[in-house]
Amino acid sequence: QQLTDVSTLTGAIKAGLGAYLPGVFCNQPVLEKKLLSAAHIKGEPLWPMPLDPQQDSALNSNVADLVNCDDSFGGAVTAALFLEKFTEGLPWAHFDIYAWTDSPRGALREKGGSGQLVQSLLTYLGVST
Repeated sequence: QQLTDVSTLTGAIKAGLGAYLPGVFCNQPVLEKKLLSAAHIKGEPLWPMPLDPQQDSALNSNVADLVNCDDSFGGAVTAALFLEKFTEGLPWAHFDIYAWTDSPRGALREKGGSGQLVQSLLTYLGVST
Protein backbone atom coordinates (compact mmCIF):
# COMPACT_ATOMS: atom_id res chain seq x y z
CA GLN A 1 0.00 0.00 0.00
CA GLN A 2 1.05 3.54 -0.66
CA LEU A 3 -0.51 6.97 -0.82
CA THR A 4 0.02 9.47 -3.62
CA ASP A 5 -1.49 12.90 -4.01
CA VAL A 6 -1.21 15.37 -6.87
CA SER A 7 -2.09 18.91 -5.88
CA THR A 8 -0.93 22.30 -4.77
CA LEU A 9 -2.02 23.79 -1.46
CA THR A 10 -0.29 27.14 -1.50
CA GLY A 11 1.06 27.80 -5.00
CA ALA A 12 4.49 28.18 -3.37
CA ILE A 13 6.03 25.52 -5.60
CA LYS A 14 5.59 27.89 -8.55
CA ALA A 15 7.49 30.61 -6.67
CA GLY A 16 10.37 28.22 -6.04
CA LEU A 17 10.52 26.14 -9.21
CA GLY A 18 8.48 28.03 -11.82
CA ALA A 19 5.35 27.04 -13.70
CA TYR A 20 6.86 24.12 -15.66
CA LEU A 21 8.79 22.23 -12.99
CA PRO A 22 6.71 20.34 -10.42
CA GLY A 23 8.21 19.07 -7.19
CA VAL A 24 7.82 15.73 -5.45
CA PHE A 25 8.00 15.19 -1.70
CA CYS A 26 8.44 11.57 -0.55
CA ASN A 27 8.83 9.97 2.84
CA GLN A 28 10.68 6.98 1.32
CA PRO A 29 13.83 7.36 -0.83
CA VAL A 30 13.13 4.18 -2.83
CA LEU A 31 9.68 5.45 -3.84
CA GLU A 32 11.13 8.84 -4.75
CA LYS A 33 13.75 7.18 -6.98
CA LYS A 34 11.07 5.15 -8.81
CA LEU A 35 8.90 8.22 -9.39
CA LEU A 36 11.82 10.31 -10.65
CA SER A 37 12.79 7.45 -12.97
CA ALA A 38 9.26 7.27 -14.42
CA ALA A 39 9.32 11.02 -15.05
CA HIS A 40 12.71 10.71 -16.75
CA ILE A 41 11.45 7.87 -18.97
CA LYS A 42 8.51 10.01 -20.12
CA GLY A 43 10.60 13.17 -20.48
CA GLU A 44 8.53 15.05 -17.91
CA PRO A 45 10.36 17.39 -15.53
CA LEU A 46 10.17 16.57 -11.81
CA TRP A 47 12.31 17.91 -8.98
CA PRO A 48 12.87 16.14 -5.62
CA MET A 49 11.96 18.33 -2.65
CA PRO A 50 12.95 17.97 1.03
CA LEU A 51 10.69 17.11 3.94
CA ASP A 52 12.75 19.22 6.31
CA PRO A 53 11.88 18.37 9.93
CA GLN A 54 13.28 21.74 11.03
CA GLN A 55 10.17 23.31 9.49
CA ASP A 56 7.79 21.10 11.49
CA SER A 57 7.42 23.86 14.07
CA ALA A 58 5.71 26.00 11.39
CA LEU A 59 2.69 23.67 11.80
CA ASN A 60 2.23 24.59 15.47
CA SER A 61 -0.81 26.61 16.48
CA ASN A 62 -2.12 28.20 19.65
CA VAL A 63 -5.73 27.50 18.65
CA ALA A 64 -5.66 24.31 16.54
CA ASP A 65 -3.92 20.95 16.38
CA LEU A 66 -2.09 21.99 13.20
CA VAL A 67 -1.96 24.86 10.74
CA ASN A 68 -1.52 24.19 7.04
CA CYS A 69 0.44 27.35 6.28
CA ASP A 70 2.25 30.09 8.09
CA ASP A 71 3.87 33.42 7.35
CA SER A 72 7.42 32.09 6.95
CA PHE A 73 9.36 31.10 3.88
CA GLY A 74 9.31 27.55 2.50
CA GLY A 75 5.55 27.32 1.98
CA ALA A 76 5.78 24.28 -0.30
CA VAL A 77 7.77 22.35 2.33
CA THR A 78 5.41 23.41 5.12
CA ALA A 79 2.39 22.31 3.07
CA ALA A 80 3.98 18.92 2.35
CA LEU A 81 4.83 18.44 6.04
CA PHE A 82 1.17 19.19 6.82
CA LEU A 83 -0.01 16.53 4.36
CA GLU A 84 2.50 14.01 5.71
CA LYS A 85 0.80 14.20 9.12
CA PHE A 86 -2.18 12.34 7.60
CA THR A 87 -0.29 9.48 5.89
CA GLU A 88 -0.38 7.17 8.93
CA GLY A 89 3.13 5.93 8.13
CA LEU A 90 2.30 4.69 4.64
CA PRO A 91 4.84 5.18 1.85
CA TRP A 92 3.74 8.51 0.44
CA ALA A 93 4.47 10.93 -2.36
CA HIS A 94 3.09 14.44 -2.79
CA PHE A 95 3.40 15.82 -6.31
CA ASP A 96 3.27 19.58 -5.85
CA ILE A 97 2.14 20.93 -9.19
CA TYR A 98 1.14 24.10 -10.90
CA ALA A 99 -0.77 22.38 -13.69
CA TRP A 100 -1.93 25.38 -15.62
CA THR A 101 -0.14 26.93 -18.55
CA ASP A 102 -0.80 29.96 -20.69
CA SER A 103 1.12 28.42 -23.58
CA PRO A 104 1.30 24.96 -25.16
CA ARG A 105 4.83 24.49 -23.75
CA GLY A 106 4.78 21.49 -21.44
CA ALA A 107 1.08 20.80 -21.98
CA LEU A 108 -0.33 17.58 -23.35
CA ARG A 109 -2.63 19.52 -25.65
CA GLU A 110 -3.19 23.28 -25.72
CA LYS A 111 -3.30 26.22 -23.34
CA GLY A 112 -5.04 25.58 -20.04
CA GLY A 113 -4.80 22.43 -17.94
CA SER A 114 -1.41 20.94 -18.73
CA GLY A 115 -1.80 17.29 -17.73
CA GLN A 116 1.38 17.74 -15.71
CA LEU A 117 2.88 14.36 -14.67
CA VAL A 118 -0.03 12.27 -16.02
CA GLN A 119 2.29 10.26 -18.27
CA SER A 120 4.85 9.78 -15.49
CA LEU A 121 2.24 8.49 -13.05
CA LEU A 122 0.83 6.07 -15.61
CA THR A 123 4.34 4.79 -16.36
CA TYR A 124 5.03 4.32 -12.65
CA LEU A 125 1.77 2.39 -12.29
CA GLY A 126 2.66 0.18 -15.26
CA VAL A 127 -0.03 1.52 -17.59
CA SER A 128 1.02 1.91 -21.25
CA THR A 129 0.96 5.48 -22.51
